[in-house]
Amino acid sequence: MSERTVSENNKLWETAEKIAQQVVAEKKAESEEERRKQKKRIVKLILLMTLIALIIVFASIAWFAQNKSVSADTMAIEANGGDFEIATTGSAIRNEAQFKATKTNYSEGFTSGNYKTSQNTDSLILRFTPDTPDDPETENIDESDVPIGPDSKGELNLYIIPKRNGTIDATIDLNIISFKAVDDNGEETLIEINDDLDDTSGLTNQQIADCKEAAEYLKGHIMFFEGVSTSPSSYSYIKPVIDGKISFHQENAVAGTAYRVPIYWTWANTLGQIASKTGQLREGTPVVQETTNMGTEDNPTDKALVLSYLKTYKDKVFKDLDTVAGLTSEQKAEYDALETDEEKAAYLDEHTDINSWIDNADTVKYFDLLSDGYNAADFMIGTNLNYFLIEVSVKSGN
Repeated sequence: MSERTVSENNKLWETAEKIAQQVVAEKKAESEEERRKQKKRIVKLILLMTLIALIIVFASIAWFAQNKSVSADTMAIEANGGDFEIATTGSAIRNEAQFKATKTNYSEGFTSGNYKTSQNTDSLILRFTPDTPDDPETENIDESDVPIGPDSKGELNLYIIPKRNGTIDATIDLNIISFKAVDDNGEETLIEINDDLDDTSGLTNQQIADCKEAAEYLKGHIMFFEGVSTSPSSYSYIKPVIDGKISFHQENAVAGTAYRVPIYWTWANTLGQIASKTGQLREGTPVVQETTNMGTEDNPTDKALVLSYLKTYKDKVFKDLDTVAGLTSEQKAEYDALETDEEKAAYLDEHTDINSWIDNADTVKYFDLLSDGYNAADFMIGTNLNYFLIEVSVKSGN
């Protein structure tokens, strides 16, 4: 074979390899896109309540401990003598029948002007005003019929109405409660997923374990914010709530005046919407402004707060963290032997550098690993849970 023939053959092989690499890359891209679509189709089948239960807690810890009327089962606490009422606006209650069948201790509220107020009742259901559909063919479809899952969002219409003039302080705690729907002789029954759930519920031990795991992921995937962006085409929210608590403070409050407490929630469809700093690997609108500037420890940017949230609650955001982290078989055995989430989180911090991966999520290698964990958690939610409600507890003081 001549030298020229060898050279030509080498060129042919190089051309063939490039074509093969291009085909593989295209197939991988198609596969990734189909995986994302499949994840979204499955999880968006979730039905849920955007009904909001509000539990009024107007007391110090000492009063709470001494009050014999408090029931841990219903979490109902008398609000007589409190500094303020809580109130809501709107015209409807999502999934009203399911909610009332499951949570019987919440009131729809009492009409007072433009508001539904608690008027010293134990609790109040937040109402909402359905959006007008963009599609004329769906004009008669109530928003309560629209399934909610990844890529969905909402706003809670919460108000605080002082009973006296002066400075008013309150702490608002946000919590997610999950439910699994089961068939009970042709009727849908909801089972609340909590620590007390056992096989008397009719679920198997494996179902219980899966539901509890999924409920924790749901808590990590629904994020809360105190404001919306004024540039919605650029990003969605401002002021992340990273610890589940919002502080309300109003100086020179006027008795009888309704003060709005802005609360927004979102369920990001992809990890890139949360973790990306540059948009390099992101699809969809970023949750907060993307920036490489993290501010200072005393004055962090919204992006810094969101990344801190991901690192603090990584066990609730990413599934199969031990796999994502690439633990050795020996380390995985040690990890699996740990009994509490706190111990497992501490072990991962000691033996891996996931926090650094989150800080550098625009790196393809890290992004792919973290994204797999995020999507797997969404899949776990979608295959085990059917409803959730957002519970907002309001108590006096900060």
